[in-house]
Amino acid sequence: MKTDRRINAAYFRLSLADGDIVSEKGNGKQESNSIASQRLCIQEYARTHLQMEEPPAEFIDDGYTGTNFERPGFRRLLREIMAGNVRTLLIKDLSRLGRNYIEVGYYLEKYFPFYHVRVILVNDGYDSGEGSGEIPGIDLVIKNLINEWYSRDISRKIKSVVDMKKYDGEYVYGAVPFGYVKGKVKNTIEIDPPAAEIVRSIFELTCEGKTITQIARELNDRKIITPSVYMAQIRKNYKIREFWTYESVRNIMTNRIYTGDTEIFKSHVVQVGSDRVKQIPAQERPVIENTHPAIISREMYFEARNVVKHKGETKKHGKGDVLSGYLVCGCCGNRLIKGKDGNKKFYCASARYAGDKECSQVKAPADKVKTVLLHAIQMQLDVAGISVTETIKGQKMSHRQQELDREIKRISGRLESWMDESLALYEDYITGKIDKMLYMKQKEHLLTDKKALEQQRDELEAQKAKNNLQREKTEIRNQYLKKFGAFDTLNDALMKEFIDRVTIMPDGEMRIKWNFKENKLLSLADYNRT
Repeated sequence: MKTDRRINAAYFRLSLADGDIVSEKGNGKQESNSIASQRLCIQEYARTHLQMEEPPAEFIDDGYTGTNFERPGFRRLLREIMAGNVRTLLIKDLSRLGRNYIEVGYYLEKYFPFYHVRVILVNDGYDSGEGSGEIPGIDLVIKNLINEWYSRDISRKIKSVVDMKKYDGEYVYGAVPFGYVKGKVKNTIEIDPPAAEIVRSIFELTCEGKTITQIARELNDRKIITPSVYMAQIRKNYKIREFWTYESVRNIMTNRIYTGDTEIFKSHVVQVGSDRVKQIPAQERPVIENTHPAIISREMYFEARNVVKHKGETKKHGKGDVLSGYLVCGCCGNRLIKGKDGNKKFYCASARYAGDKECSQVKAPADKVKTVLLHAIQMQLDVAGISVTETIKGQKMSHRQQELDREIKRISGRLESWMDESLALYEDYITGKIDKMLYMKQKEHLLTDKKALEQQRDELEAQKAKNNLQREKTEIRNQYLKKFGAFDTLNDALMKEFIDRVTIMPDGEMRIKWNFKENKLLSLADYNRT
């Protein structure tokens, strides 16, 4: 018998809004008491109800919202599930899994059953291994809806409190802009003299009539430290860019915070739990004056803004090209631009500002990149078994599935009657109707028949599972064809669905980072590989 080597897993989550965060001296932020409470609850249940000798493997997200599933611990758990390594998943209650009604339902009803993972929600009394385990009861569905409503309600309340603090002039925006540091008083900022001097020099150069590009070159020639390098000296694991560019200079010149004023709403999230952010036009942003010490005067700031508006904001770099925003320089990490619409190549503009970089060698012919990406997407679909050229007839597949169900039902009935025949044979032997030799001979025949029937049933079940997978592939393929067409042209929808970014190296090598995020396509692709 094949040994089941899959692991038992436990998932814990705590949102920052839940509070209950503790720390130990010298160790920074530690686990929350709530995580510890969840652990005790699950370990006790695993020991008393499941007789687990060892505690389950842990996947933890401490300080992450439940309104979406972009959490590192949960993503690691999904990778283990997709690899077929998880047998049982224990969670304290439904709200720890998530507070998004639609996505929680998808994972409980579709995703976990697809990978044969038994899910136990301890405090909710839900166990997918009991009964059919297919669809959660109405009480769990209602609780799921309440969890989402609660998350939205508390998010609105927190937002209203934060908004009031913004209107009162408090600094509650997270990271502090270059030129400032957090003040000794909570929710205040103070001038950081070394960084402020660099900011001030940028505005002075602008007032002298220099363009943004000229300023960036001069800063690089003078070996002036960039904001990211400066911040990396203060914070660990900070992504750096070693030289000034058009954008890094422009970002400082267009930030009104250096005048001592604060634009309190530059953007807003479209809805709770969403990553979509809508920018607010500059003329519509509320401004609170004199909220902190100024580095420059308002007159100097507006003069710089006029320079940017006159010479910078009219620039258009390949706007409308399907590749715009996706191509990245392999040397400096800067996004490639195409310049005028008639240009045929994307290139890295960083070479304009730092002449000693290899960025000048980074060039990407647009037509070649599009051809390669389209072919790569088609290959990913083929790996998943979703051919873009093959036509699968759903009616034939459905008819075959009905035949398999009937045959499995017939064999199951035959196996049930086998037990009756076996008992009858034994009764004939006990009552003396047949001798031992005949009994052993007929018993051997019955055992042979049973083994053959079980083998047929297993083969039919395997064929049924294969057909189910093929049917799901067909459904996804039809959805993709409806959404993207025949996959013969690279378009914006295809890029958004499949591509995160494409890194272009100086030697022309292309490195694609996919944008699957454990969706159905990637699940099926990994299923095929295993």
